Amino acid sequence: MFENLHLQNKDVLMKLLKVLLYIILVVVGLFLLLGLFATKEYHIERSMVIDAPKSLVYEHARYFKNFDAWSPWTALDPEQKVTITGTDGEVGAKHSWSGNDNVGEGSQTITAISPDRIDILTEFLRPFKSVSPTAYRFESMGNKCKVHWTFEMKAPFPMNGLMMFTDVDKAIGKDFEMGLENLKRITEEMAHRKYKGYEVTEDAMFAGRTYYGVRSVTDSAAIESVFAKNMTKTLSAFKASNIVPKGNAAAIYYTWAGGKADMAVGMPADKGLSIAGLQAFNLSAGSAYSVDYYGHSAGTMKAHLALEDYFKANNMTMVGPAVEEYVVTGQTEPDTNKWLTKIIYFSESKK
Repeated sequence: MFENLHLQNKDVLMKLLKVLLYIILVVVGLFLLLGLFATKEYHIERSMVIDAPKSLVYEHARYFKNFDAWSPWTALDPEQKVTITGTDGEVGAKHSWSGNDNVGEGSQTITAISPDRIDILTEFLRPFKSVSPTAYRFESMGNKCKVHWTFEMKAPFPMNGLMMFTDVDKAIGKDFEMGLENLKRITEEMAHRKYKGYEVTEDAMFAGRTYYGVRSVTDSAAIESVFAKNMTKTLSAFKASNIVPKGNAAAIYYTWAGGKADMAVGMPADKGLSIAGLQAFNLSAGSAYSVDYYGHSAGTMKAHLALEDYFKANNMTMVGPAVEEYVVTGQTEPDTNKWLTKIIYFSESKK
């Protein structure tokens, strides 16, 4: 009896194994069949607007030495081995990587460069072999830049059949979005770097300006009272000559040392005028760098030091005087936190 039961169980097991084998064969056949008809090519594209000049974003993205800092895949294996061969940033430069199963192994090579586009050939060796053309496109939007990152993915047979059950664009696109977010953060920090908490704005084509007012050497402690006295004199002279100022009041500091300030107080107007009782102070055209300071004008020193740090960091030499332009004052705004002073320094050029 037990022998018959054993034979019956064996028959049932064999039938189950045959059914399982048929199922596996059907699944594999279906998988291969899907691979014959499923697409093998996928176009992945993401774009992002970055609040930084196109030239800055382009130059940062161009070099493979910067790629690991904004790559969405660096964190998947911080210990991956990376090598760069050729002249980085030029056609022929090659970035190779080898890491864990999350990042695999492969390389990317610059194949073409133009002012608005960088073409790269991406080759995967692991977990499977594949070749994918990649490109960065840069679109200028005033002082901002729109970056497009495209990736032409080729799925080998029969893996392409399995990928029919995956939203490839969404799955891979999220990595490209993360990479662009990283690029945005890095380049915006570069474009809007803070010095002592202030952002320095460059005006490389400062057109020059002429002020009319009064110049004197005064004790630092008396600057406010001297400014008020000389500004009153300046405004009275403008009114007597029927001249309308072409801008905001300003203090022009030629020197400030040893507790003394050589300072001119004036208003801007057309060059070549003759205003009784006032001198003309010409600021030549050139490169101007400014900081917007909000608060009472007596507290501008930190903003001046921010400009000094900027000049040191960029190996620049200050030329000419420093200017404090009073854009919003107590005459129109009672809240001192909203008073705006634009502090301007000049340099011949960046070295």
